[in-house]
Amino acid sequence: MRAAERAIAERHPGAVRIIGNGEIAWRGTEILEIFDELSTAHLAVRGLEQVYFAEAGGRPMVEAISDLSAELPVWRREHSWKETMQIALQRSVAAINRNVKNPYSDDIWYVVDTEEDPNRA
Repeated sequence: MRAAERAIAERHPGAVRIIGNGEIAWRGTEILEIFDELSTAHLAVRGLEQVYFAEAGGRPMVEAISDLSAELPVWRREHSWKETMQIALQRSVAAINRNVKNPYSDDIWYVVDTEEDPNRA
């Protein structure tokens, strides 16, 4: 978990669940705001998984929604980092809307895999 993601999680305690190997799952009702904050922190969305819990406290079920890891290097060569983040964000929101029933409900959670701006590292 990156420091920026940890800071965002601290600002949204009701929108966070820690799963598996310490990954953050973000509540569907807040995912668009989380995307905005990730962009503000100069993090591009590299991958996205839908997470849902069969029972309260139960084991999470994870389903991949999008994987942009192959596209990000191409976009970085052709665009600024800001444009790359924006393209990745648009693709991620489109994948959510296309692949998830009730994508912004409070019983849907998302794991967002991010990539840092290589010029800021």
